Amino acid sequence: MVKVELTFAAPSMCEGVRLTARLGGFEISENKISRDDITAQNIQGYKATVDGKEFKQGPTVFRLLGALATVDGAHLYPSDPLKALEVDNAIEEIRDLRQKVTPCLNERDPSRREAAIEKLKNEALPATLPTFETIIKRGGGAYLTGNNMSIADLEIFGTLVWITQATDLKAYPAVNKLYETLNNHAGLKAAKAKL
Repeated sequence: MVKVELTFAAPSMCEGVRLTARLGGFEISENKISRDDITAQNIQGYKATVDGKEFKQGPTVFRLLGALATVDGAHLYPSDPLKALEVDNAIEEIRDLRQKVTPCLNERDPSRREAAIEKLKNEALPATLPTFETIIKRGGGAYLTGNNMSIADLEIFGTLVWITQATDLKAYPAVNKLYETLNNHAGLKAAKAKL
């Protein structure tokens, strides 16, 4: 069994890989360190130690675990290079989504919170979610890039959960359906409960 140790400043930085490890049944341990330590160690989001070997580029480990883990009979990271390209492209788009929605969702000042949510609804989501509508339609399945769950689905899931705490996704029917599919997946529910 693969042993994975994740080191991060905030669990949200690596929620997708944490879900992948749990769905894959890997032995996983977690260490939280300060953001200053993350920066000092030149860690990209999170660090992973896999079977005793350290990798500071967490996303590479995300792909490895996705290639090893199966959900509903399919690997979370496809071996077909063109399907892997679709997954990788979606993950890059998710980074853009996060950059635009995070400032809106992180607003804690009650006097500015309402304006931040309006900015989320009227600017951030219209600037990003149509891209995911297109990706989902191109994939032609229940998930982000096709008929099988992938690491891209696990990467976007936490962000969609966060968004739905502030507003609904009804204006984006394909994204809304994806969110509901992921949110109702029994294996994902069980993995999420362990986070």
